[in-house]
Parts: sequence; C-alpha cells; structure tokens
Amino acid sequence: MTKKRQFGRGSSLFYPERVTFRLTSQDADRLQSIARHESIAVSALVRHLVVRFLDERQFTPRDPGLTVLSHDD
Repeated sequence: MTKKRQFGRGSSLFYPERVTFRLTSQDADRLQSIARHESIAVSALVRHLVVRFLDERQFTPRDPGLTVLSHDD
C-alpha cells in the first residue's frame, strides 16, 4: 500500500527554506516532463522527491525550522 501525502503551505511537510539544486538541462527537461504528465508544478515534484529521499533514509530534523538540505557551490 502506498501512502499519499499532500504538499503545500498547509502541509506539515512544508519547509519555508529555499533549497537550490543545479541540474543538467537533460535532468531539468525530465523533471518538467514528469510534472507536466502528473499535472503538478515542478516545485511540488521536487518537494515530493526530497521528502521520499529523506523518508528512505529515515531522516528526521531535530528542529523543523532548520534547513533540511543545502548546497554551497
């Protein structure tokens, strides 16, 4: 059985921090294609993928106000 989650401002999974990802144009095109197929925004798709990634690793932030992921390049 697959769990379904709602994402957005009303969700307990919403983190107001901004996370920046650098993607190849091919990866960006793939994300846009998937989002278009699922009729969702790319940002919602990325949030979903990040949450799944964290769930798979059983990551639980100590403080919901902390930045969950950051990449400084």
